[in-house]
Amino acid sequence: MKTISILAKGTAALVAATALTAATAGSAHAAAGCRLYVEPHQINQTNVLVENSCQPRSATDTLYRTTYYGADWPDADDLLFSRYYSPLPLDSFSKYFRVFNEDTSSGDEIYSLSLFVTATGSTYTLKSNEVDGAW
Repeated sequence: MKTISILAKGTAALVAATALTAATAGSAHAAAGCRLYVEPHQINQTNVLVENSCQPRSATDTLYRTTYYGADWPDADDLLFSRYYSPLPLDSFSKYFRVFNEDTSSGDEIYSLSLFVTATGSTYTLKSNEVDGAW
């Protein structure tokens, strides 16, 4: 009976450890995403400062490309431009503000799609929030 009790406790510990590992992996996966900021440039008034900061699914994933879009409804979104770079999950730059003027008669809504490459070579895309403005 003592052996059964020890086995039961060992099994319960293994189940608890497996559940904790799965919960940790799930929460890390849920935290993946990108946050886009577009703000007026303080020195050069014809530019905006852009920062697209991403949290990849895994620390070993590499940011390959970020593409910026103007959100339009009901028609297709406008492709504004793409940027390619290093393994850092951050894209920060200054750009002429009119590049983001994707709606000439109303406000503009900008978002990004960031393409990541995993250590195994597979890819996935993370979408940022939309930033509203009149550029």
